[in-house]
Amino acid sequence: MPNLEFTLTFKLPHRAKASEAYLDALHMAGCDDALIGIDRSGYIVLDFDRKASDPDVAVATAIDNVLAAIPGTVLTEVRPDIIASVLP
Repeated sequence: MPNLEFTLTFKLPHRAKASEAYLDALHMAGCDDALIGIDRSGYIVLDFDRKASDPDVAVATAIDNVLAAIPGTVLTEVRPDIIASVLP
């Protein structure tokens, strides 16, 4: 199975929450294949290197993982713009 590289950006529901809690929740939800950055302006960026045979499935499952880990977060960007069908 090939590794697919893509980046997801989300607006966080609570800027004041400790970033450590987000990192733990993301890891537990299956985002252990992502490099994660939390912006002080209330955004989180995840650079994924996910094994999958289908790009649609890779991005859709990554989005689901993040939404499960951080309820209330909102997807704002997918890069590269490889899949439009998985966006909510």
